[in-house]
Amino acid sequence: MSHNIQRNDRIVAITKCWHNLESIVPAITFANSGLDWHVGSHPVTVGGHVLPGHIGLMRDDINLPLSVFSDRYGVIQNSDVWAAMDKALTGIPYEVVTAGSLGDCRRTFISIRLIGEKSSFVRGDEFKDYLTFINSFDGFSQARLYGSNTRVVCQNTLNLSLTDKGFLDLKIKHTSG
Repeated sequence: MSHNIQRNDRIVAITKCWHNLESIVPAITFANSGLDWHVGSHPVTVGGHVLPGHIGLMRDDINLPLSVFSDRYGVIQNSDVWAAMDKALTGIPYEVVTAGSLGDCRRTFISIRLIGEKSSFVRGDEFKDYLTFINSFDGFSQARLYGSNTRVVCQNTLNLSLTDKGFLDLKIKHTSG
């Protein structure tokens, strides 16, 4: 599965994706984005003993273990990413075109299109500019906002969008401080 869409993942889009594994909706909100869940940090136990200096991340609503990190790791919730996106784009018309999770909820993404922005054409192919917000709960990436010509719909397009990102690339580390 190079698309990395696994059992507990959900992809939501306003138009069809190449893999046909998405749910099509007329408009994507946080409530229907597939990202409306909480990641909790929990003590890690080995053989009945707590492993000092470590935490385990879990998607709490379905008790899905995600990863183990140093206790210096700070969880950035999907709701925090969505709220930051809303705040950053206050007064700018935009549309969320895709949102979802990958790797059994270990990575998340939101692709948005700024309304009114022009498309560009290269040899007859239309390219639109997207802003992409990503987050991870497996050490794959910092929470990140960047511009790209690629609409993220799976792991393949996420990787591609990271290679064609433009000058905008804001990163936020997962630290407890």
